[in-house]
Amino acid sequence: MYKRLSEDEELGKLATSRDVLARRHLLEETEILKKCEKNGQIADFTIAELEEKANSAFLESIAFLDTQEMHLIYINFLIERLNLNSQYLNDERFERLNDAFYKLESKFKISVDYLVKWIRYLITFKKIDEAFEKIEKYLDEFKSNKDLWTLYLELNINKNAQEDKILQVFYKSIDNIKQNEALELWETIFEWSLDSQSQNAEKLLQLGSSLMVKEISTIARTKYLEWAEKINDFKLKEVYSNLRQIPPYSYEFFLKYIELEKSRLHEKDVEFAYEDALKHFGNETIDLWIQYMCFKQKIKKTQDIAGLYWRAMKQLDSDLIEEFSHKFCLFKLNSTDGHTFE
Repeated sequence: MYKRLSEDEELGKLATSRDVLARRHLLEETEILKKCEKNGQIADFTIAELEEKANSAFLESIAFLDTQEMHLIYINFLIERLNLNSQYLNDERFERLNDAFYKLESKFKISVDYLVKWIRYLITFKKIDEAFEKIEKYLDEFKSNKDLWTLYLELNINKNAQEDKILQVFYKSIDNIKQNEALELWETIFEWSLDSQSQNAEKLLQLGSSLMVKEISTIARTKYLEWAEKINDFKLKEVYSNLRQIPPYSYEFFLKYIELEKSRLHEKDVEFAYEDALKHFGNETIDLWIQYMCFKQKIKKTQDIAGLYWRAMKQLDSDLIEEFSHKFCLFKLNSTDGHTFE
């Protein structure tokens, strides 16, 4: 097969054929790795020699077939090799990959997917200035790409940029990308604002809590509760009161408030929150009913459990009744034995 690919002029013009021919130099790799592992030897240096042959073959192919397809095939090969993660070969592999990206960029229009890969490797190998340079060069062209904005925000945070700069990048990013693609950006800005104790933390949490994208608002609201709890009891209740009736409703939000009020031993507030949660999730969440019963048992209000049982039987979707009945029986058995059902 390799002889035919080498001698056939038409096949030789195909980038895929060139790929196969270059990779043939690594055919012995698996066997070498097995032998070295058996003998307790390091295989990296032997592999490096094979890899050098494959690399030379790829460069010859690019010189012969200087197309975008051939460049990308070579880059994909280099990414595969770098992802093998050898402590001895990683730096050399990265330098080859970085050089290949620069050559691709100089001759062809680079796609945003490959650009993001390139930037991630620049960051991994501590080429921070180059990473900044690439993002700022292409951000206007790919301004709707969430990955570029996320990387740019993270770079500014890790660089300890001024707060105004970090916020400027964040607000510009959410103006340019789709709201349902912005989760990672919001997570990043929340983590930064809370860790740095930014004066803008509450403003950001409020903004995130107001969004109709449930993934984002859920994270914002749970973090908002945690932030408020660290201030004082009044602030915690204020935040919960302001958000409890605002959609999109989140099961996690109610559970977080219940958890925080339980830790403060505020029984009435816990009961109030359970009732709020049941209004929105009582038809679909069996464990919410069981947890509420466990709480009633713990605070010595066992007289309320029968009422909760009948409410659950009426409110739960019909296809959940059998499972609920089973879990309720387990709850009762554990209660009889003096244990708490989980």
